[in-house]
Amino acid sequence: MSVHENFGGRRGIAALGMALSLASVLVHPACQPRAQQQEEVQAPAPPSVATVSGQPFPADLLERELAFVAATSAIKPQNEEEELRVKRSILEGLIDQSLVLAAAREKGIELPEGVMEREMEALRAQYPDQSFEELLREIRISEQEFIERRRQRLLVEHYFATEIFARQAVTEAEIEAHYQVHVDELSAPEEVRAAHIVVSTNDEAITVLRELKAGLKFDEAARRYSIAPEGRLGGDLGFFPRGVMPPVFDKACFELPVGRVSEIVPSDYGFHIFKVLEKRPARRRGYAQSHPIIERQLMQRKFEEAEREHMSALRAAAKISIDLAELQRVRIRR
Repeated sequence: MSVHENFGGRRGIAALGMALSLASVLVHPACQPRAQQQEEVQAPAPPSVATVSGQPFPADLLERELAFVAATSAIKPQNEEEELRVKRSILEGLIDQSLVLAAAREKGIELPEGVMEREMEALRAQYPDQSFEELLREIRISEQEFIERRRQRLLVEHYFATEIFARQAVTEAEIEAHYQVHVDELSAPEEVRAAHIVVSTNDEAITVLRELKAGLKFDEAARRYSIAPEGRLGGDLGFFPRGVMPPVFDKACFELPVGRVSEIVPSDYGFHIFKVLEKRPARRRGYAQSHPIIERQLMQRKFEEAEREHMSALRAAAKISIDLAELQRVRIRR
């Protein structure tokens, strides 16, 4: 099972690498010190949704994670069957996380000194003033829990980077063989670089177009009138091939000559005026240009395959059993 995908597919580092990972702050009992496990024997056993290496996986850990996911994502199951799939996917991710953390602990792998401090500094820099604390209150999580989630996510990434990915390599022969087979796919398609101005009504667009024809510079008009985020950049959309932008963008921009301003183009987003800045014809990449692209693709595949194999081995050794009846009883609290 991979550590690179989220619900419905492979689960892993990418899924765990969201701003707040799909990980439990509490470590699964199978990963806790034995003394702590012995102390907990005296308490009544809470309901469990799974058994991992003979140890129960408490339902309340899953419930906390589900509450967190409900508060921080747009996931809203439409029926019981879909809800069960979501719950099972998150449970599987939590189990994977606990297995990787246990493996890291067994090997004595820890985060390099200063990594967590730099991570938190970078995160806080994204939220000036008090907005970082406001965010934590909004998603109902303490700063301590936030830090622990980040630490676990970084430790999982560090474990795979040092123990699994560091052993992978792509040879020159593999790159050349891939190039020979996929040379046509490596061709770059026709691209256009365009800018646009978006306003809310057709009357506003008529006014803007009139000013453009009277001599107002396009980038200045975009900064002054456009409601699109790229308006502050003069409306520049950068280069894009066909099929990436909405169809109305392609029709307007690929048919316009360079330097030409379009008429008013309505869309679901508002009323647009486009200007074509540059065009690039379709072109074939040579081996030298394709080399780094192929190397990245092949390395990524090797990472994913190594991840799947390693997670499969960890799960097989753990002897995991999921209690579907108890899983159905768990509810997603919002």
